[in-house]
Amino acid sequence: MCSIVCDTIFDMSGPNIYGGIQGLPLPVPNFLMADPFDPIGAVAGLVGATTGVVQAVSQAMQDFETEVEKNKTKVPSRTYVEWRRKVMEIDGQVEDMITEYNKESKEEVSFWFSSPCPDFKEEMKKTHEKVIYLLRESNEIRDKMLVDRAPEHVIKREGPDIRKFETHRKPLEMILGWLKRHKVKGIGIYGTVGIGKTTVMLNLNNHDQVAKMFDIVIWITISKKGSKENLKREHLQRAIAQRLKLTMAGTSNATKLPKEYVQS
Repeated sequence: MCSIVCDTIFDMSGPNIYGGIQGLPLPVPNFLMADPFDPIGAVAGLVGATTGVVQAVSQAMQDFETEVEKNKTKVPSRTYVEWRRKVMEIDGQVEDMITEYNKESKEEVSFWFSSPCPDFKEEMKKTHEKVIYLLRESNEIRDKMLVDRAPEHVIKREGPDIRKFETHRKPLEMILGWLKRHKVKGIGIYGTVGIGKTTVMLNLNNHDQVAKMFDIVIWITISKKGSKENLKREHLQRAIAQRLKLTMAGTSNATKLPKEYVQS
């Protein structure tokens, strides 16, 4: 029977060999100093060192999760989500390996002198290296873990329900049919003031079929009584950029927007 010991020290002065994270427990890899004629001690030291690094990387993940929960304006990046998945996966692997180690070491000490011992030690070494790599990665992804939320697919707008009004429902159904034709480049609705053009457009914006047709739906008001300012190309481009959450410096960068977004 042998006990698992993982010595730890705290490195507050600067980067360490386990990823450069200040203040994290720094596991001392006992197995590197193990007596080659003491296989049980070597395996125990390796298990202890791996356990210590797993604890360190798990603590880093918990700290990141706390930061994610506090931030209400951003979401976890794909890079962070993938790193977190790897951490959780390897944590489970190490737990299973240690459970098996403890079980076998209790049943028979001579087990570690038999053929499975070298295999276990080699597997644990590889796992130890993977955990070290994940701990180093935690430093690299710190500034990449959060990204801006993607713009909403559709922003629902308040408007009267026209399903019971045939004079409005029919134009809406016609537009939905035209939108399914890939060759249609533009659709215009004409009529006198108060006829219901905006009502039809509001229902079109909120329609489930429209949400399935496009990656994003953008609503822009391009005319107001007594003002022509919002009819300018720059106004349309700026409104589209804001909807797509793009950063624009003046109107010079507005011309960089894809042309399909600014068809008038």
